[in-house]
Amino acid sequence: MAITSLLSENPAKTLTLIAILLILFTTIPHIWATFSPPPHTPNKNSKWEDRRRTLAYARLLWAIPIAIVALLSSNIFTNITPERWKIPVSIFGVFLGLTLVFLDYFLKRADDRRNDEIWLQRIRSLVFQWPAPKTQDIDPYKALNIINSKVAAKYTKPGKRPLYVTRDIDSQIDAISKTHDLILITGNSKSGKSRTAFEAIYRLFPAQSLLVPVDGKALAEIFRLEPPINWGTDLTVIWLDDLQRFLGPGSMTPSLLNQILQTEGRFKIFSTLTSQRHSSYLDSKGDIEKDSQLILKHFQQINLASTLSPEETQRACIAYPEEPPDRLTQSLGEHLVAATELARRLATGVEVNPPGHAIMRAAIDWHRSGILRPIPEPALSMLAAQYLALSNLPHVDFTPAAFEAGLAWAREPVGHHVAMLAATNKPNQARSFAAIDFLVENTEKLGIPIPEHFWEHILTFASHADALSLGRIARRRQDHKFARSTLEFALTSSDAETISTAAFMLGAILQSEKDYSAAEQRYRQAAAVGRGDTADQAMVNLGTILLKRGDLAGAKHAFEQGACSARPDIQRKATANLGLTHLKQGNTADAERIFVEGINSGDSEIIAHSKVNLARVFMDKGQLHEAERILLDIDPAHHEAAAMGAVGLGTINLFRSELEKAETIFREVLKSAQSNANLSDAAIMAESNLGGVLLNLDRIDEAEEIYNRLSFSNEPGVSEMAKVHLGVILVRNDRPTDAEPLFQAGIKASDPSTSALAKANLGSIYKKADPREAERLLREALQSNQPDAIDIANQNLRTLLIQQDRLAEAIQLAEKASLSFQTTTATDAKIDLGILRSIMGDASGAETLLRDAVNSRLPYTSTRAEVNLGAVLAKQGRTQEATRHFRNAIKSGDPHLRSDALALLANMRFNPSLAARRLRKFQRTLESARQWRRIINSQRSSLKTGD
Repeated sequence: MAITSLLSENPAKTLTLIAILLILFTTIPHIWATFSPPPHTPNKNSKWEDRRRTLAYARLLWAIPIAIVALLSSNIFTNITPERWKIPVSIFGVFLGLTLVFLDYFLKRADDRRNDEIWLQRIRSLVFQWPAPKTQDIDPYKALNIINSKVAAKYTKPGKRPLYVTRDIDSQIDAISKTHDLILITGNSKSGKSRTAFEAIYRLFPAQSLLVPVDGKALAEIFRLEPPINWGTDLTVIWLDDLQRFLGPGSMTPSLLNQILQTEGRFKIFSTLTSQRHSSYLDSKGDIEKDSQLILKHFQQINLASTLSPEETQRACIAYPEEPPDRLTQSLGEHLVAATELARRLATGVEVNPPGHAIMRAAIDWHRSGILRPIPEPALSMLAAQYLALSNLPHVDFTPAAFEAGLAWAREPVGHHVAMLAATNKPNQARSFAAIDFLVENTEKLGIPIPEHFWEHILTFASHADALSLGRIARRRQDHKFARSTLEFALTSSDAETISTAAFMLGAILQSEKDYSAAEQRYRQAAAVGRGDTADQAMVNLGTILLKRGDLAGAKHAFEQGACSARPDIQRKATANLGLTHLKQGNTADAERIFVEGINSGDSEIIAHSKVNLARVFMDKGQLHEAERILLDIDPAHHEAAAMGAVGLGTINLFRSELEKAETIFREVLKSAQSNANLSDAAIMAESNLGGVLLNLDRIDEAEEIYNRLSFSNEPGVSEMAKVHLGVILVRNDRPTDAEPLFQAGIKASDPSTSALAKANLGSIYKKADPREAERLLREALQSNQPDAIDIANQNLRTLLIQQDRLAEAIQLAEKASLSFQTTTATDAKIDLGILRSIMGDASGAETLLRDAVNSRLPYTSTRAEVNLGAVLAKQGRTQEATRHFRNAIKSGDPHLRSDALALLANMRFNPSLAARRLRKFQRTLESARQWRRIINSQRSSLKTGD
């Protein structure tokens, strides 16, 4: 009623308002959406975006006359528009506006239809057939490239499927398929895996859809389409024959696998993989193959035997009654694909048809290099010419005619229709070819190397995605130079995910080569450019490098980002390393909480490393028995964590001064690391701690050799710590001036434990020359939260305080140190307390403390206790007992303690009064202070999780 009233009162204004509203509701939203698209529109190519903009301009041009007409009909231009024309012009404006509405509707419908068609075309390019056919409607020999045989065809009735000889594992497949969604059938390439897998699907899910992606990249894109595919509620089976094609960079990742299994609708994945490739993936070391390893561990593996069992042979004889039984005793797959004949044909080809043999070698090595797509004809021709040149057959020319003849020979069927080389032509594409999988695997088994120059030639035909695969295979065969060149080529891609993956792989290679600065740059690039799993893993690896370097703030930031990963294994690893960062920062409570959570995570690798780190927490608390119990409980199957745990056990023995046991353990770790490069971190810690053991045993030359070697290490922080240890040895050899620059450099180290230890030792040098600076350095070391540095600083600060007659403070520090869980530290503190008690007049208390120290039997410390106990007894006039202790000290190997004992003994014998004064001076000024600062640095390097 209001609109009718308004229309009757002022029709021109009303119609103008309607026209303007039509403009607002049609033109403006579309133009805004067109020129402000969402940030991620994966299904919109550049041509489609141009068309959308063209339509937007058309709407804008159409809206301009409507607006003009509407305004002319209004009162704004009263003097321009005659009164009698206002209503007709307004009606015309409304008509134009309505026309725009209908035009917009039909254009949008056309846009939607075109968009749907583009979407459907994209899906059809990613799968064998769309909509996905029912399993019972698929011809596996045409659709899935499963090889039929002459024998099977002979017994196949018209209109029927070929006979299938039931395998023994069929019942196992059926049972597992009821409870698991990921099934992997492994076996030799000639064992019939694909046929067995398909028959299981046909038997169990005949009416369900069978999705057949063309490759790994297609599989990934299928589940990232926008809008996503509506899978409905029915089960869909995904066919991944030769699972290798779906693993690796740009293909299936653990996160994608998790997404598939959680997508609305139920999925089951049936896959096949040769046993050799399966073992190769699982045995591979390093981060590059970890995704593939994690994926394979999720599959329920069922192995298909290479030979028929007696029961299978009997069933085969029933199915093929006219075939000789001896021909059926071998694997059906081997018989069906005429494997023996194919291998013989290839072997004799170098003489029978040299161009054809060269073509086969090129096609086989193309696949072996890691490129899983068929080899294009131009690449096959060029590479085959290179192989023919290697055959040293000057009378054979590789002409176009020779290439075609060799191609025909390679494609000639053996048996029914199995050939060494198969064409994989696609409409409107150049010819491409693929060698039969059996020949690829057989060549690999024979150990025939790929010629070095072949790799460079392959790279000229490789795409950026191919370069990732080439780099992965080159890394696996330890050809880091070629791996780097291929991955650097991949970095020139315009695809962000390819760049991120290449940068991450380069970072892993550089990290394995100890080039940590370059590795850091690549990891930062991978994290900045990429997203998802690769970026998260790059942040974790980056954090590991920063943690080694001592950049605790940077490491914490990196691990915190990694801990937000959607992938549980990356999240757990980042969290475990975050706990280690807290521990290095002195935040023991948070570190302990994280390590306990790691032990309860259910991830066996994280559990093992968390036990190593939790033991470190208990060691810092002095709870050595609890730490030992945890370390003994580590699963030895996790070699890196087990090696770290062994270092921890050796360190506990070092703390207990069970030096022979500690030495044995550390040397065993070093021996194990010689055959396992992944134990390098454990080896460095073991070697550093072995140096401490040797110092305790007065084997100075051996310790110095170890620390000299470690001082040239490329591992972050190792060189700086080793140089501090060398400084300790120099001080022990009365060369403090030479040690001073080493300690000063150590103070500047980014690792807090190295810096604190250097301060503790430099403070010892400065005690006489600059007591104030010495005390400042020693107190900073005491506040460092680094247990090793605290022990050294406590002992050196006691010496300084005694020299300044600040005995009460010295006693307080000695009493605190005497409670240390490190036997050597506690015993040295008892010696100092004994000397201080003697000075304070408590001869009985001093004797008790010093006798405890003598009874410790520690190589250097007990001798030092003998000298001081002899001095205390001589002061009391008990010269016979004092003489015995002095003589024990003289027998020791330490020249300084021997010299002191000789001097004290001589003075006591020949000049008792002078001896008494000498003894008081000896105790008062602590002439043995130089021995005090020789206390052995039983350094415990951080027990880290693996990279």
